[in-house]
Amino acid sequence: MTNQFFDVDYTLKRLRDMDTLDTDTIKLSWIFYGNIVFCTCVIISELFLNEQFFTSFFLYIYQSILLSFHANEYAIALAMIEKKFKSINNKFLKLKHSINAHLQSGSLRKFSVRKKYIVEVIALKRCHAKLYDLCSKISNFYSFGMLFIIPRCVACIIIYIYDLLIPFIKYYMFSNLILRRASQYAWISMTLFSILIVAMMATEIQKQIKKTGIIIQEILHECLMSPEIRNEFKIFSLELLHQNFQFTAYNIIPVDCSVLRMIFGAIATYLIIFIQFQVDKTKN
Repeated sequence: MTNQFFDVDYTLKRLRDMDTLDTDTIKLSWIFYGNIVFCTCVIISELFLNEQFFTSFFLYIYQSILLSFHANEYAIALAMIEKKFKSINNKFLKLKHSINAHLQSGSLRKFSVRKKYIVEVIALKRCHAKLYDLCSKISNFYSFGMLFIIPRCVACIIIYIYDLLIPFIKYYMFSNLILRRASQYAWISMTLFSILIVAMMATEIQKQIKKTGIIIQEILHECLMSPEIRNEFKIFSLELLHQNFQFTAYNIIPVDCSVLRMIFGAIATYLIIFIQFQVDKTKN
């Protein structure tokens, strides 16, 4: 997968006017350091709150952190692929304007100009196909981990929010209440952040894939070009029509923003059930 990604990057760099091929360091840094901050907050809060910190660390804390970094690695890979799709779409938009400009000047009739456009379109088609295949491989590679991370995320957030709501339902005296609340918020943030970032990046990639088809249709309908160039765009348009990719965990759980609706729905449902049981128990 790494070789395939670098092959796409090398091909795109050889094309002209690919000035958007930065690695989007701000987004990648935000994903990586955001996860680091939340994990650090969890460790610090547990260190001060839990008297048997090292026992708890090896029992469940390190597992949560490892799963968080697994999802964070997935999100970074998706962010890098999303940037390449965006670069390809920007290049197609530049080709659209360039074709119109050459048409007005009359230079599009020249064989060298037509050949240049055909070569660029073929190169972009191949890069798009490789990225599309890379998305499928990455989705399959991380499916096993996400199949456990997402249900665990739901269960953990239900427990943490329920623990936050207990003092409002039944009176309890907790020692270190502020630190305990801070620890609960840190756990919720760390657990939800990893799923949220993966879902957002997966959705952005799907948007860029759909955007490619829209741009190609605009070029076909708005631009006058030679039959050779038009034929390449038509073939690519047909290929895009047959692409219907979705990030999932073994086709069981969707891994995009639609999973957030499922997560929040499950959290709300089970919280209502648990709170109702607690209220009835308090009354009795």
